[in-house]
Amino acid sequence: MSSSSRKIKLAVFDLDGTLSAERNSIWKRLHIRLGCEAQAAHNAERFFAGEIGYEEWAKADTILWKGTPLSVVLEEARATEIAAGAVELLDALHRHGIATAILSAGLDVLANHFASILGIKHVAVNELVCENGAVTGDVKVIVPWDKTIKLREIAQGLGVDLEDVAFIGDGPNDIAAFGIVGLPIAVNVMSESVSAAARHTITGDLRQVLPLLTE
Repeated sequence: MSSSSRKIKLAVFDLDGTLSAERNSIWKRLHIRLGCEAQAAHNAERFFAGEIGYEEWAKADTILWKGTPLSVVLEEARATEIAAGAVELLDALHRHGIATAILSAGLDVLANHFASILGIKHVAVNELVCENGAVTGDVKVIVPWDKTIKLREIAQGLGVDLEDVAFIGDGPNDIAAFGIVGLPIAVNVMSESVSAAARHTITGDLRQVLPLLTE
């Protein structure tokens, strides 16, 4: 798609590794903190081998956290560093009248925290199920590996044509989303395949994204 003569009206951001300075996702950091990294790695191997689907993978991971106090999960989320330039970028986008959203296969405990800090009103993310102050071991999968369905829903809900959407991400599960928007931007990428799927690749401070969306 070409956005050369179109104005970007909506900027949709991945979370882990994009708006967050952490290279490890909130999933992996919780696995490390809770001492279940080995079993989680086995779950990931099964997903990428095609043995299980994405929802089954997600639930196989969260069951490892069953009984964990919600306070521990929130502490890990709130300790997550915001990517350099993210606060300034989001502030500038809002001043330019560009709507913003988070679309992440991560977890609501982190996404909602970042949305509050960055002033992002629209969030689509997986929801960790908790009861009585503890993780139940379940998760409500809202965003699967392929983000295109939820991306279309966000744009449609805001009345924005996909040609007028920028998607900003860093990982292999952002590639499909890059393919349906007017302006795909890769930031601090995890692999060359991600860069190859985007129109622009940014390394470092996220403020470099601003002129791409407002030029």
